[in-house]
Amino acid sequence: MQQQHPHECEYQAVVETIAKAIAREIAHALRQARNYEAVRAEAAPSHLPATLTVAQAAEVIGIGRSSVYEAVRTEEIPSIRIGARIKIPTARLFEYLATGKPWRERKAELLAALPQD
Repeated sequence: MQQQHPHECEYQAVVETIAKAIAREIAHALRQARNYEAVRAEAAPSHLPATLTVAQAAEVIGIGRSSVYEAVRTEEIPSIRIGARIKIPTARLFEYLATGKPWRERKAELLAALPQD
């Protein structure tokens, strides 16, 4: 007969509590994923201009300009190049902030949805 550890019941309770917390987090993430399509680009505040400079986007997001430049380079956030200037569409930026989905993935979805010739 195997000897039972004196704290086995406590360990089991801790494991069950952690498992329940993980299950709640997974369920929450799935609900958010299902609601992704409900997020609209119109989520951007109306008092902001249609496009933002890198400095303005950095201020809105609360990160440094170099981080915004890196996010633009990796297509984490959407951008438009006009000559040497980088402009960030406000509506798409707020869509990204609401969903956390990188622009490169969203762009691929939009391109895939286009009718094929």
